Amino acid sequence: FDRNGELLVNIWNRYIQPKDKNLKLLITPDVINNQNPNIIDRSIGNQKNMLKDLSNSRMLLIPGHKAELYCLSAEEGRELCVPIITMGMGALNERVIHEKTGLIARNEKEFSEFVLQLFSDDLMWNEFRSNLIKLRNSNNWNIVAKNLINQIWWYLFYERKKNYYEYKKESQELQTEWKLRSQIAGTKEKQIKILDKHDWFETYMP
Repeated sequence: FDRNGELLVNIWNRYIQPKDKNLKLLITPDVINNQNPNIIDRSIGNQKNMLKDLSNSRMLLIPGHKAELYCLSAEEGRELCVPIITMGMGALNERVIHEKTGLIARNEKEFSEFVLQLFSDDLMWNEFRSNLIKLRNSNNWNIVAKNLINQIWWYLFYERKKNYYEYKKESQELQTEWKLRSQIAGTKEKQIKILDKHDWFETYMP
């Protein structure tokens, strides 16, 4: 598990283990006082061993946490095509597509029911697995960078557009003043100077 491990262990002990004593939960060692022999502390090793443990798992259980802004564990699970069951807290609501790459539970009891269902339902597991394989590498660094750039450009466009409409709203007096001055000045040079700080909007905005 990732964050909120104590919650996951409590759900496992209260709802899951009593219904199927053969199931095993592999966890990263934590401060939790684990007395359940079916909850196994994963030995801390290198990244290769961690990925091996994850690849060999039937599913990845991550309840989520309100402070979770991304959840790298969920992204790793997705790239390894391991279905995820979560309660959608924090960023987990974005990392999992409900009933396509995993399941998002509304409460602890539903979370436990989803776990038991996915352990026994091979058809559902294979469907999730197939969907994950199709999505694999769809969130690589090139795509992330492109999305970030698009968001930045959209923000800048929105700000320009907002400023543009603010400008248009207050521009009547300016336009009148420009016409008056241009008639008096009679040269393009002076007209350009008057428009210098305003004509950007006319050039780049619709």
